[in-house]
Amino acid sequence: MKRASYPADSLAAWLHLNEVVANGVTFQKAGSVDADSDKGNAIVATESWVSNESDAEPTILLRVPADLILSLETVHDHAKSDHHLREVLEAAGGFGTTTRGAILIFLLLQITHSSPDIPQTIGVSSPWADYVKFFPGRFPLPTFYSDEEISLLKGTSLESPLASKVAALQREFEHLRQATESIPWCRQCWWDEDTGKLTLHDWLYVDAAYRSRMLDLPGIGHAMVPCIDMANHAGEKKAKALYDMDAAGRVILQLRWGQSVHQGEEVTISYGDEKSASEMFFTYGFLPDDLSDAKQVMLDMTFPDDDPLAVAKNMLCHKDPGVKIVAREDEDQASGSAPQIYWESQILWWASVNEEDGLHIGVAQRMDGTKELEATWKDKKIESPGQLQEFLASDPSWDIFQLRAVVLLLDQVETLLASSHQFDNIMDRIHDDEILTGMHVRPGIITEIFKLRELEEILMQRAVQTLTSQRASLLESPAVVSYLTQLQSAVEDVEDFS
Repeated sequence: MKRASYPADSLAAWLHLNEVVANGVTFQKAGSVDADSDKGNAIVATESWVSNESDAEPTILLRVPADLILSLETVHDHAKSDHHLREVLEAAGGFGTTTRGAILIFLLLQITHSSPDIPQTIGVSSPWADYVKFFPGRFPLPTFYSDEEISLLKGTSLESPLASKVAALQREFEHLRQATESIPWCRQCWWDEDTGKLTLHDWLYVDAAYRSRMLDLPGIGHAMVPCIDMANHAGEKKAKALYDMDAAGRVILQLRWGQSVHQGEEVTISYGDEKSASEMFFTYGFLPDDLSDAKQVMLDMTFPDDDPLAVAKNMLCHKDPGVKIVAREDEDQASGSAPQIYWESQILWWASVNEEDGLHIGVAQRMDGTKELEATWKDKKIESPGQLQEFLASDPSWDIFQLRAVVLLLDQVETLLASSHQFDNIMDRIHDDEILTGMHVRPGIITEIFKLRELEEILMQRAVQTLTSQRASLLESPAVVSYLTQLQSAVEDVEDFS
């Protein structure tokens, strides 16, 4: 579906009409004049500002009225006067009652309202119907990658989440089609083989707009705020501004205390320094220039093929299917030293024990006659997947279980790292082959993926060092030594019998 668009330098009229106050800032295309359209827009200072710690009041750069905030509540308020929006929200069922679902549907209606492809007027005119025309022509998020570009993510922690996300978006789009194709205007404008203009790409577009521009507002939660959503990212120490809400419920963009901004300088905010490299890449489609640490890596984890309880364990642990490897600084850690490596997982503990250790999984019947899986550890009911670790930690064989978990994870990380190294050779060839790059993969995306792979490999290499050290330490545990001795004796007895 074609989208109407306005240049950023025409936003001043929209601000005036909708009582958005811009104080010493303007909006323009991000980067240079010939910058790629993926860059979007930016907020730029038109005069110099200084915010001192001793100032009685903050320096307000933007003030957006409360009625322009796009949240779950305001979407449903819009639906009261827009029967087209109301029809789609009601048809979408539970999805339309969630914040994300309601906002995506709302954005889709605004784009439909102003699309030159749609001959009839859909929806009602609103500030947002015009504001969506200032959205960039495309978003650089991985959900828009070509098959060749997606293949370059193989071996990264984004490979599996991206595949799951794209599949989920396809399911949502199909659900929207099935839910609304009986509505006459939806059938004609969106779904009809001849007159329908809505495509999966449009659904990916509104999802990308929401994910990359969503703010978390105090007292409201996830929402979109026009104009302030044009603020680009800088690290916590470099960010010039922050967003907040004033006593009247308006959203403000204020200069950070102790910060200054010069005329012509971009006004940036921090999207969160705590975000991992993969999360930044997934949500915003780029990695900050000053990012030097992957922070965390998520690995898929599967149960061994010979695990007799694998199917039941998968059913119990389906909400936590992986392992998180985290680089984190301890409070008592020496300044300047590298963050410590930790790992977190529920499924790994389930993979480390079985029936001979005391784990039992069976089917229990509820009072209403329905049946459910029930797991126990040495006759103690496991109420949640995470509780198993608590039981194991208090067991005399805790060191043995830890060793099994460490060995399983170490094998997983080493295998992934070896695969990633092999893929690096392919990446190098693609990076150096200008013809191949031009035909199949956008150069900017290669650069970003290359950086992601490099950061995650560094983290996994450090994880191998940490896990190897943990394995060596656990092998010296008296409980482990006794356990391995018994295993060796059992093997020798079998050999003697043979």
